[in-house]
Amino acid sequence: YVDASAGGAGGAAAMNPRVYLTLDGKKVDTSDVEAETSKDWDLAIKRPVFFTNSGQGGSGAGGAQWLANKDFATVTKADATALKTEAFLDAECNTKTDAMGAIETTFTGWYDYRAADNHLTPFTGTWIVKGGDGKLYKLAILTYYATADGTEGTASDSAKYTLKIAKLD
Repeated sequence: YVDASAGGAGGAAAMNPRVYLTLDGKKVDTSDVEAETSKDWDLAIKRPVFFTNSGQGGSGAGGAQWLANKDFATVTKADATALKTEAFLDAECNTKTDAMGAIETTFTGWYDYRAADNHLTPFTGTWIVKGGDGKLYKLAILTYYATADGTEGTASDSAKYTLKIAKLD
């Protein structure tokens, strides 16, 4: 369970930092500024935006790769063939954004958005994520609407995730 609601959808969200995690499930107490040079975190999350500690996202050796429709249990280290690092800016230093106007990351497109009720549903499949220290993990985003006890929540529980993570040896 990860609460990455960061102040909600209103103006307060801009004033709250991202949630920084290691892929072995620990929250890293760091600021957004400190995270730029830290190798102590693997994944940053704020609302629906995920990114790795890599490239323009941080000084770590991270990266991510989407394996669409691949079951979590069947993902192995051998599947890590096309990991990408973070590249938030284009050659002219313009911010790259996704269809929703959020910053484009290696995780862009992880969900289906239903505009009628502003509902996000994670696509099936598994992510391979390389941590800031270079270790490989597999990750599945199970829900965007979780409660602290691991059950499915309601719209008021948005940006509260249930993630499934395992190390790839």
